[in-house]
Amino acid sequence: DMLLKAVATRLLAAAPAGSLVARHGGDEYALHVGLPSGAAPADAARAIVRGMTATLTAPYTIGAHDLAVGVSAGIALLPGLASDVDSALRQVDVALHRAKASGRNTAVIFEQLMQAQADRRLLLEKGLRLALERDEFELHYQPQLDAHGRFVAAEALLRWRHPQQGLIAPGEFIPIAEETGLIHAIGRYVLHQACVERESWAAAHADARVSINVSPWHLFAQD
Repeated sequence: DMLLKAVATRLLAAAPAGSLVARHGGDEYALHVGLPSGAAPADAARAIVRGMTATLTAPYTIGAHDLAVGVSAGIALLPGLASDVDSALRQVDVALHRAKASGRNTAVIFEQLMQAQADRRLLLEKGLRLALERDEFELHYQPQLDAHGRFVAAEALLRWRHPQQGLIAPGEFIPIAEETGLIHAIGRYVLHQACVERESWAAAHADARVSINVSPWHLFAQD
């Protein structure tokens, strides 16, 4: 709490005159800033953020502790495509999410393409929660051959056959599953399904191995 207050004090001091500064929730703050005329809006916004980031990331002394913070900034240029305050804040949130994914002390300006990507991510996240109970996942097997061309093993590859979006590769939905915690249920499904399907292979492949990819999150699972 003391750190949040210290950050707020620096924000108020560093914000351009006439700015509106608010705590938006948790450790997030919102600023409405008037940009100077004459400069390109995007360049002016980035310059303001750079100055404020330098102020906010200087060390803090809280009690007996010396603390350092990182700053991620999402920027929406107004009026832009925002029709009201809520849509403007949603644009900021989309840009902020992209900034956080890019590393600390990063600022990202909202672009329309980001909204389309965010909408797709939300669509996949909602669908992912129902995919297991709707039996939409399937395993494909990449065969592994020895030097003589004999089948000796296979790698189990997870695919999601979305009812509207078609076949979705794991590179798109696994990160969402990891962020939402759904990766554990999906991982158990893959392990179980690979074992069941392995048992159905022909006797000629009785000694073949099956490799299963795991998420780092699985290494922390108690079961």
